[in-house]
Amino acid sequence: DAGIVREQAPLSLEDGQVIGVTTSGTKTPTINRALGLALIQTEFAKPGTKIFAQVRKRTLACELAEIPFYKRS
Repeated sequence: DAGIVREQAPLSLEDGQVIGVTTSGTKTPTINRALGLALIQTEFAKPGTKIFAQVRKRTLACELAEIPFYKRS
C-alpha cells in the first residue's frame, strides 16, 4: 500500500496476530518504492508472506522480501 512504515510500527498477520516490529523504513530513490527492515518471529519470516503494518491510524499491506531485495542490471 502507499505509505511509509516507520520505526517501531507493529506488524501483524491478517488475523491481527502481532508477529514483529519495524526497525526502519523509508522511500527509496533507486526503485521508487517504500521499504523497511523489521524483526519478525522466525516462523513467519518467509519471502512472500503478506503482513500488515500499523501506521498512525492506517493499516498498510506489506510483503516480506529476501535480502538483497534489489539487483542492479
